Formats: sequence, C-alpha cells, structure tokens
Amino acid sequence: MRKFAFCSLLAVSALAQNPAFDVASVKINRQQPFVDSALRVSGDSLTMRNRNLRVIAAWAYNLQWSQIAGPPWIDSDRFDIVAKAAKPLSEDEIRPMLQALLAERFHFESHRETRQVEVLALTVPKGGHKMTPSKKTEGPAAPRQDPERGTVIEGITLAEVCKNMSHDAHRVPIVDLTGLTGRFDFTFNIRKYQDAMRARLMSEPRPANENELIVSFIQDLLSGELGLNLEQRRAPVEFLVIDRADQKPAEN
Repeated sequence: MRKFAFCSLLAVSALAQNPAFDVASVKINRQQPFVDSALRVSGDSLTMRNRNLRVIAAWAYNLQWSQIAGPPWIDSDRFDIVAKAAKPLSEDEIRPMLQALLAERFHFESHRETRQVEVLALTVPKGGHKMTPSKKTEGPAAPRQDPERGTVIEGITLAEVCKNMSHDAHRVPIVDLTGLTGRFDFTFNIRKYQDAMRARLMSEPRPANENELIVSFIQDLLSGELGLNLEQRRAPVEFLVIDRADQKPAEN
C-alpha cells in the first residue's frame, strides 16, 4: 500500500509540475501497424497516430525506443494522440506536457534504472571521421535533398544520430562513445549502400538474419558517409521502466 500511495503521489506531483495541453484527445487505434502512422509537432500541435506506447513514451522522455521497458502490450497496442497547446512550442517544451498527459490518461508510472546490456557503440577510428563541424548552432537539424550527394544533414548532434539510427536496430541501443561534442554536417547517400545490400542478398547461399543485415547496413553507412565505426559491445544503458500504464486509457 505504501509503495502504491507513493507512486500515486509522484504521478499527481508530475501533473502539477508539468504544463498541460489546452485540448487533448487520446484514442485506441485498431488499424494495422504503420497504416496512416504519424508523429509530428507543428506549431502548437502534437500529432501521434497509430503509435504504440513504447514509441510514445520514448518521445515523451527523449529516449531511444530500446530504452523503454514494460509489458508486452506496449509494442502491440496502438494509440492516436492529438493535442494542442496555448501557443506554438518546441519539441522540448511539448515533451513534459506529453508526460503529464500520459500520467493523466494512462495513469502512467515509471522509474529509471541502469542495465548492462548489448549495445552498438559509435566510435572514431584512428584515421579520424569525415564530418564537418556545423555553423548551425541552434534549432533542430535541417535535412535537405541534393540531386547528386543525396540527403544533406546540417546541425545535428551525434546523440540525435544514435537516436535516429536506433529505430532501425531492432531495439538494440546505439550509444555515442566518440567523445565528440557539438553539431556536425554530413551527407547520407543511402542508395549506394542499398544497392550493396541487394547484391549481398542475391549472393547469400541462405536467407540472412534480418537484424544482422540491418546492423551491417547501418555499419556500412556510418563508416562510408561519416567515417565512424559501429561496434558491438556491452555497456551500461539507462532504461525507463514502466511500472504501471492502463492498456485502455481514458479517451475523449
């Protein structure tokens, strides 16, 4: 009883401390995964469609998907969240508001703990990296398409690179062990690595493990475009552990 009361007190405290949306709708989504899915912040609005609780919680707490631990249904059940604030806000300003909404509608309770797990570690080889220090020091990273070079990304941190890459790594955390700070510019000419993967698939005597292929693709891409290594290691990683969340949230 004491533990439950303490957790409830923390949830109420979080609601009081975090600013709330003016209007918010939370609904269960029964479509197939990835159908009409979305996750975007536009001005004063947050839209999440057909997203599971792992993804929602990871965005709310600014963590990789792999850093969320909880019951199996956080991957299978999907939800729509459409919320509006009183004024335009940045992503970092909206995250605590989503945390408060999770506490209110899902009765979401969690704690953090560090676990020693298998990771993909981003490191710098002896020959150095290929990235350019960015002149863009504020605001979100700015990707754009170049007809010859592919995707050009400006003003991104390596923490953001790890987070974005981890979405494809089948819940294996990607950690930055480069020691590099600041923001960088670089290009992603993904097509040539996709062609290499297709060639490998054609030459394989047996079907390759899908996760191994994805990791190999990410390793080739980071090495070729950024000049960075991606190595399998064990390392301490902070997890957000979901202690309680309602599978059927309060809708409206």
